[in-house]
Amino acid sequence: MTSPLLALFTRSMRDDTRVKSTYWARAGLAAFMLVVMGMAAFARATGGAPGLVFLQSATWLQVVFLTISGLGYFASAITEEKEEETLGLLRMTNLSPLSILLGKSTSRLLGALLLVASQVPFTLMAVTLGGVSSGQVFAAYATLAAYTFLLCNLALLASVIARRTGGAALLTGAVLAVGWIGGFFSSALAGLSPFRRLAQIFTTGFHEPAIGWQVTGSLAVGVACFLVAWGAFERLCAGRADSGPGVETVLRRRFRRWLTPGRPPAFRALAWKDFHFLHGGRVAMIAKSAGAVLVVLGALAWQVSTWGRQAAAAFPGQVILFSMVWLVAEAGFAASRICASEVRERTLSSLALLPQDLLYTMGAKVGGCWRALIPAWTLFALSVVSAFLLAISGMGGELMSIIIFGGVAFGYVFAMSYFGVYLTAYLSLRMKRGALPLAIIICLASSVLAAIPLLGWYGVPILAVLFGHKLRGKILMRLEEAAAEN
Repeated sequence: MTSPLLALFTRSMRDDTRVKSTYWARAGLAAFMLVVMGMAAFARATGGAPGLVFLQSATWLQVVFLTISGLGYFASAITEEKEEETLGLLRMTNLSPLSILLGKSTSRLLGALLLVASQVPFTLMAVTLGGVSSGQVFAAYATLAAYTFLLCNLALLASVIARRTGGAALLTGAVLAVGWIGGFFSSALAGLSPFRRLAQIFTTGFHEPAIGWQVTGSLAVGVACFLVAWGAFERLCAGRADSGPGVETVLRRRFRRWLTPGRPPAFRALAWKDFHFLHGGRVAMIAKSAGAVLVVLGALAWQVSTWGRQAAAAFPGQVILFSMVWLVAEAGFAASRICASEVRERTLSSLALLPQDLLYTMGAKVGGCWRALIPAWTLFALSVVSAFLLAISGMGGELMSIIIFGGVAFGYVFAMSYFGVYLTAYLSLRMKRGALPLAIIICLASSVLAAIPLLGWYGVPILAVLFGHKLRGKILMRLEEAAAEN
């Protein structure tokens, strides 16, 4: 018989093996490895070290993928039960807090670790390609596994503390950002960074053990986060999800004139609802803006203190990359919730009864998402203007080529983001969770076509926009079907 402690864990693992998303994730992983192999083949053609390129591409992309997945997939472990108001039903089954945490979070961690481990045999081909040793491969995947363990348990603690998935994802991202910035001033925090550890692994002549401080420290911090979540579960999750005032409510009481938006006009009601209840409202905007300012200023201060004033010349370009990643990631999170939240909360049928077209209704909800993206858009615009002014003052005759290349690159990224946002929204209607990671894998796999000269850089964005527009119609059809089912 199954132990009561592992009952929910066993059921979660069985459910994960039966849902389609698990097999879609494996198919996406195979496509991802094909993309990385294509990069290695290109490196061989250009005379580089194909094995090192293969290993670097696979691990760096997985770090980004795991970070984005952790902010959505791992952070919803407990908050999804709070939002659906089913946490009380779990407690009525006499399940202990440890059993719930193991079933809701550790099962996801095990699934993620299995996906990471399944790539080791494929990545060992990098040794035969040359330029890398088997010790570097095992050290890289030990780093990825330890980072996954840390990220999952940190997101679990945030999921226990927060009331909604968006708040848990924001809290997890804030802690990660503070830890990475603190790594500039603390060697202990710097040693926990997977980016610094991977950079050491990819250096020529690496012969250190696979299990280093990054692995042991990440495991220790992850265990500590799990124990804190276990100890705080009874206090923070004993009642209903909406019992008691939250942080935003307390702040609104203190700053009521500015933070309380008042009654919205009828045509802006849906945008108002999504902005304040799905994306955190003005409080979340302030927190994200303050976090971005701290990250940018901290990175600038560290670069100037390390490399001098000449580092400031390249800094606007780095801020552009940071703002683009932030903008694309936040748009992906919004797309994964904008439709799925209505289906999950069974409010889609009520929206369909409004005296307006469903397309207009979804347009109003998108308006609330756009308002939540204001901090990311502002940082992106300021960084682009700064880089443009710097190019005018220092580049001279190379300005036109920089503008053309930058325009093509931005067009490609935003066309793929357009496709990725609609793909995420569509997959969120077909899958209970994991829509955003799967959409990222599909977008990365489709980006292999960009290696085709001329046709790739210009044809892929056109196809992305066309397929994104096609998915828009499928999303509306799926919403109509879901409204009829509700």
